[in-house]
Amino acid sequence: PSTASPPRGWRWHVRPQTICRWLQILISS
Repeated sequence: PSTASPPRGWRWHVRPQTICRWLQILISS
């Protein structure tokens, strides 16, 4: 069931670096 698991492209959209950037932006704000 592909509906149970997120799309394969989700990993590329949500990368560890992106999360780190978001954290930096939130801290900077």
